Amino acid sequence: MRKLSNNFFVFLLVSIILMSTAIASSLYSSDSIVLSNGTSVQSALDTLFANNSDCPSGYKCFLLHNTPQVGDYIQMTPTVTSFTTSRTMTGYYYGKKINPSKLKLWRVIKVNNGVVEMIADTPAEEEIQFYGKTGYMNLVGYLNVLASKYENSKYTIGSRCAGYTNQTEYITDDTKLVQTTKPWNYTTDSNRYQIEEEPFGAGDQWSNNTDFNLIKNVYGTVNSIYDYYWASRYYNNVDTSLEMWDFIARVNANSIHADTGFLYYFIHGKYTESSVTAHLRPILVLKANINYVPSAGTLDYPFILD
Repeated sequence: MRKLSNNFFVFLLVSIILMSTAIASSLYSSDSIVLSNGTSVQSALDTLFANNSDCPSGYKCFLLHNTPQVGDYIQMTPTVTSFTTSRTMTGYYYGKKINPSKLKLWRVIKVNNGVVEMIADTPAEEEIQFYGKTGYMNLVGYLNVLASKYENSKYTIGSRCAGYTNQTEYITDDTKLVQTTKPWNYTTDSNRYQIEEEPFGAGDQWSNNTDFNLIKNVYGTVNSIYDYYWASRYYNNVDTSLEMWDFIARVNANSIHADTGFLYYFIHGKYTESSVTAHLRPILVLKANINYVPSAGTLDYPFILD
């Protein structure tokens, strides 16, 4: 059984004493109450105070803190209970119903001047589909719209899809997406990548260097219980000698699922569209003036925002 911090343990012991007094209508001395391990309350208190800087042997201690720190867990329920995705925005055949309020556990990935950013501890369980050229053009912007459905206005002031760092949300000029000669002779992650081409569909390198570094710092990995969750766009130059190229939905940082990542690609002299399915992992920004109840911030004892 996991042991708590000194402060919490002392509070628990004192509560036991008060409860016992109320129930029995009589007073008990702290050395007359014995814990399940045979140690008296007084002895346990003495041990805790004698070891105020170190955790007593056999105990696992957590320091309570007043505000969340990087790595802490927060429990918060989004306001929206149900939302259906737009076919117009995803390009997919039908809308998909999502249930934001089911996603309740979050983890802090950044704290800056009191402003806390937290990510869904696990991506939303619903799978969301994007399709073809329309899906590629709207991908980043509409993912941010979907992420906003996980906010709670009582506590949050912003949101984004994991991996968003000021990319072009909606591509409005499709010139590069319809031409039948190769738009770029390099892939998004190559050294020849030109940032000025990003608004026209060349993909971006930023998602690898921002949110996903924050995620790795806390979790040690960008992976989750689900194989893939949405990030941003990626352009793939299949081969400089071949008239083949791909417009891909980037997932989980820099990984690309070669079998299902292609939204829109040119092969055999024509464009072909297909669908990509992945989960959503929103990031929320909390208000700076929240009054937190002191907490250990652990998985078992998270900060709770009711």
